[in-house]
Order: sequence, then structure tokens, then C-alpha cells
Amino acid sequence: MHRRLCEYCRNNPFSFDALQSRREWVPPWEQVQQLKDTCNWCSFVYRLVREAQKAFEKQWGDSKADPAQNLSVYLQRVDDYQDVDQFPQSLRVKITVAIFVDSSTGTRRFGSELLVYTEDNDHAARFITGHDILREIDQTSTYTQVLKCVENCSKHERCQHPKPANLPTRLLDCTDPSQPRLFISTGTEKEYYAALSYVWGEEQPNMTTSNNLEAYVKAIDLQLIPRTIRDAITVTHKLGLRFLWVDSFCIIQDSKEDKRREIPNMRRIYHNAYVTIVAACARRVSAGFLHIRDVYPRPESRATVPFLCPDGIMGTITLCTDGNAPDEATYERAWCVEERVLSPRSLVYCTHTLQYRCQTVHINVDGTPHFVSPRPFGSGTNSAEYRPFAGEVNRRLSDFVFAADARVVQGDLEESEMWRSWRGVLADYTRCYLTSPKDRLVAIAGVAEQFDRCWPTGGYKAGLWLYQLPRCLLWKTVRSAPRPEMYRAPSWSWAAVDGEIDVDPDGHGVKSSNRSYVCTVESCQVVSVDMSHPYGEVRGGSLTIRAIVRTVIWDWDLIGRFELQEEEPLRFVVPCASMTEDSVGDLSKDTLNKAVVAVLQDKPSVRGLVLVPDTTDNHCGSTVRTVYRRVGEFKAWPGCREKWVAAPQQLVTIV
Repeated sequence: MHRRLCEYCRNNPFSFDALQSRREWVPPWEQVQQLKDTCNWCSFVYRLVREAQKAFEKQWGDSKADPAQNLSVYLQRVDDYQDVDQFPQSLRVKITVAIFVDSSTGTRRFGSELLVYTEDNDHAARFITGHDILREIDQTSTYTQVLKCVENCSKHERCQHPKPANLPTRLLDCTDPSQPRLFISTGTEKEYYAALSYVWGEEQPNMTTSNNLEAYVKAIDLQLIPRTIRDAITVTHKLGLRFLWVDSFCIIQDSKEDKRREIPNMRRIYHNAYVTIVAACARRVSAGFLHIRDVYPRPESRATVPFLCPDGIMGTITLCTDGNAPDEATYERAWCVEERVLSPRSLVYCTHTLQYRCQTVHINVDGTPHFVSPRPFGSGTNSAEYRPFAGEVNRRLSDFVFAADARVVQGDLEESEMWRSWRGVLADYTRCYLTSPKDRLVAIAGVAEQFDRCWPTGGYKAGLWLYQLPRCLLWKTVRSAPRPEMYRAPSWSWAAVDGEIDVDPDGHGVKSSNRSYVCTVESCQVVSVDMSHPYGEVRGGSLTIRAIVRTVIWDWDLIGRFELQEEEPLRFVVPCASMTEDSVGDLSKDTLNKAVVAVLQDKPSVRGLVLVPDTTDNHCGSTVRTVYRRVGEFKAWPGCREKWVAAPQQLVTIV
């Protein structure tokens, strides 16, 4: 089956020589169509051509690209990791396939980079270093490879050497994986332990409660434990570790008091773990993750063809159009962002293979170089496609934040790196989903605490850093969502709204020295739901700033754009600023006719907040007669700076 080729392709076999230089292949399109079901290579080319036609139509609106008129396909090697003269030593190869098709507006070109790899037991493996990825992940040799990764990690300059840590309050004892039990720590033990990062995806009826706590200390019936957690117990045991931390069994789930104590420990639990086991592929806790993986990528993205080796023996190679890893369930879950960036070492059980991730590397455990990262946001033939969960899954905290050895000084390079790190993690986090929306602040509290260990002067208020005010007030939504029904945070906090947030819209390459603000922060206060957890939920808050406040005229034909209200009546409206609404539905004639704008920044661009009078009681004790709530962020158009700042400052309170 793998070796099936038509006569044309048999007479032009893939070989070492063919991979060294441009190889042109110009079959009649009729032949490709006729043989696409019987010849591996013709079938592959047929799919590539059809993909090219779709790309032509999408990019140029050209639906008349006709391969029957002129089809030209060539392969050309694009990277070479070893000198060709050293052959027959092994080679790592990528090639480019380019397709030229005549169209109504000329010849169109479609290019795609192909990975080349082979199976470990194939004769071609002597000459091609790109091998098929590991699919049997629950075998002795795999655990040996994992421990080797940890050993190598301990030598990384950027990584922390694993060491015994104070144990969390409760853990699963995996000494006997057929009969695990709940272990209660005294708080003085120091040992290695693993932690599990996973998606619940469904109810867990047998999680730890006040009623079964005592019984679970003696033993837990394995059949009561969901498959994903059972698999994590197996991995923990086979790695030679005794303890595993899992939220559903190590936190008393029907006790608000226990949750109040344990959730603030999440930062320490994941940061101190010997390794975090990430059940990336499991969309439900009952799914498990130790199964043998299916062949990846999907059949339509690859072609297996004969390969004439330099010694004259025929082997096989696979050419693949998609070198990216699949998206995973944990990339979509907000809690998993914190667990990922706080963990010093992670075993990532992906849909297609097993990966190892630390502060220095993100690799396939078996060392294969392909299918490591998912396709990043905005890439591919459809650059406008919104892929909210791919994000930057390799993103780590900056080394300075991760180590948190000391506080930085204002102006240090580390401070700028910290801000970029916070901005990136917040973007990743806010594009993910939360089962319980009220956890918007709670699920990133551990990351905030980690930053607060080294941020200058500290001070974290409902998701914003006092040290970065007023800069961090200028956040904006990337894609607006309906405003949450339940109060979650003051309106000046990104935590008050749903959806992805850009905490610093002007932040792309803009130095702090090039920024100028025309407002000062007089006070900022919040009331925490739990005073012992300052990074978690809040029930009220207020912010008082001294800023330039302007009245504007809205252009209702161009909703979200407006002009300054000037003393002389305007004969017509020329918009000079545009607004990004915080939530869908915030913009209406009724609310915006009462709106004002507060100018916060005048360089590199004029930016500020759109405010409307507030009628709620979340004023945090404010005695100010008129308070406002934020409904959006605005940016003035170039050339309008003098007009915007030509007014005195005044006190404004926002809740």
C-alpha cells in the first residue's frame, strides 16, 4: 500500500540525489486526476493543487485557476543540517513544493514546506534523521527517556535543579498504584511530588468531600477514580515518585473553608513540583491519556513513497505538509495557563505524542524535531482566521520572574521584560475559557503572586499593578463579549469583562521613555472577598484619578467614533477618535449621550477611557457625588493632540 505508485512516479523515484537539488515534475493534470486513487504521489499532488486553487480564490478572488492549462510542480530542498559531502551520514531534510497554475490573470504560485521523515525500523532511517514520532507512550523505554530529559534539564542554566519541597496539605499516595490512598501532610515533610494539570470536562462524583475524607485516607477504590487521574497515578509511580497532587482529591470539594485555604497555595504547589503531568489531550477527566496514539498527521496531509537509498536498497519516506502539532484541550482552559507557566518541568501528553517542557526547552521526548508546537495564531493560508486557543503555548514567564530572587529596580531591563511577560501571559489567559466566570481573578492569582515577589514596590489591585498605573488602565478588548451579569471587578479592571485582553495596546516596541501621561492616580482601593487572598476575588473597588475630561459628540453613522464638543456649534461632525467597547451592548445612544472621555496619555498617541455615570453601589465607600464606570477605551487620530489636551485636569472617580 505504501509503495503504490504509477508508472511515471516509479520511473522518477525519490532518492538522495533528488533531495539535493530542484526536482521538477510536470505530469498531465488528467493523469493526476485519473491516478489520485491508486498512486500515493499523484493523490498527494492532487490535494495540494486543490488547496492551491482555494488559496488563489481566497487571496485574489480568482476562481479560474486551471491546472489543466499548465501544471508545474517542483521540489527543492530548503535546509541542510549536515554537509552533503559527508553523506552517507544521516541527513535532516525539509523540502519546498511549489505549484504553478495558469489563471485568468496570469500564472499563480502556491508553495508549501514539506517535512521528510521515516519510521525507525525502515532502511531509510540510516540516512534520514527525521523519524516518526513516539506513539506508544506507556512503555519502559519512554520513562527512561523522560528521566533523561529531567537529568538534562538539571544542567540547563535557566532551569532550577529539582529538589525536595514542603509537601502540600494532602496528596495521593501512589506507592501501590492499584490501591492509592490520601496522604495527610504534617507540613514538615520535604519530598519530591508530581502535580496534575487537566481538564475536568464533566462532574467528578467521587472527589474528596467531608464525608469520604476519612475513608480515603485508608484507601481509594481504583474504580472510583476517573481514567485521567488513574493514568496520572501510573505515571507518578513509574517515575519513581510516591506522591501526586490532584485538585479534586486533594482539596475538600464541599468545604468553602478548605478551598479558601488551599486555592491560594496553587502557586507554591505547581512551582515546587518535581514535574507537572499535563493531560493535554483529554477533554474529559474520564478520557485518560496513556493510550497508543493514532498516526499523525491526518492522511490527507502526508504521502508515503519509496525512497532509493544511496546503497541501492529501497526504503520509504513520508512527506508531510503540516509540521505543526495539534491543538490540545488544556490550551483552552484558563486554569491550565497558570499551571503551565508556574511549573518548572512538565510532561505534556499530547494528542499525537509525549513532550517535555521546561524553562529552557519544549521538545518531543524521543527527540524528533517535528510536530512540536501548534500552528500559531494568525498563520496559515487564511491569515484572518481567529484561533483563540492556540496562543503562544510555548510562552514562559521571564527567567527573572520565574526565579523571583529579588525585586527589580525601576528602569532595569528586567522590569521591561517582566511587563512583556505579564502582558503575554494575560493575553493567553484571557482568551481561554472558565467554567466558573467568577474565577476570572482567582485562576491567575498564582501568577500574580509570582510577579508580586519581584515587581518593584508590589501592589496588585483587581488585576492591575499600582506600579504600572496609569499605563495598565489603557487595556482594551481584542474581541468584545457580552458584559457578565454578575459583578466581578471594578469597571477599570480587565477582570470586569470577558474575552481576550491586550493590556498595553501601544506596547509594541514603544519604550517607556517615549510615553507621556497627562493624568495622575490619586487613590486606588479594592475590597477583597477574602482578605487573606489579596490576589483573588473582589467585591468592590474605586479609582480616583486627576485627568483631562472632555465632552464629545458621537457620530451615529459610525458608531464608536466621535468628535470633541467645542464651544462653537459644529455644522458637521468630523470624527477624530475611535472607541473600542469593553463589552457588547455597552454602546447605545442612551448611555453614550451621557458619556465623557478621560484623557490619560498623550504620547506616543492620545489615549483614554470612555466613562458613563454609574448607578450601582460598588463605590467602595466613596463619598464623591458623581462617579463613573468605564465602558470603553479610545484612541485619538493622529494630528489631534493639541486639541485633546487643551483643557484643565479634574478629579474623576471610577468604580
